[in-house]
Amino acid sequence: MCGGVKIETEGEPMLVGHCHCLDCQKSSGAGHTTLALFADEQMEVTGALSHYESKTDSGNILTRSFCPTCGSRMIGKSTGMPTHTAIFLGVLDDSDALQPAMSFYAKRLRTWDHLAEGIPAFETLPPQP
Repeated sequence: MCGGVKIETEGEPMLVGHCHCLDCQKSSGAGHTTLALFADEQMEVTGALSHYESKTDSGNILTRSFCPTCGSRMIGKSTGMPTHTAIFLGVLDDSDALQPAMSFYAKRLRTWDHLAEGIPAFETLPPQP
């Protein structure tokens, strides 16, 4: 939001989806977050980040990284996938080409939130390729 952190990606992400897990709900203040998962070598982050770690529904440790100036949640990294990083689509200048293809942690769906129509929903994490 303030421009202090820049993210550049190259190539296609491993997945793009809506996450309804409790961590995403509590950290975003919304029913879900929308993210794209990239291999670490596909992305470059410049600028200072602050970090917060928490235990996820799956038992992994998630490190959420955010801009220390404006507080925008930028990326997330899980110990369950140490070679990949999630980018929260709302922070990208142009994310229209990255269309969510799935929802996950549907078992945590809030009664006031909705699953996206026309894409699969997984009760927990989607199967890994």
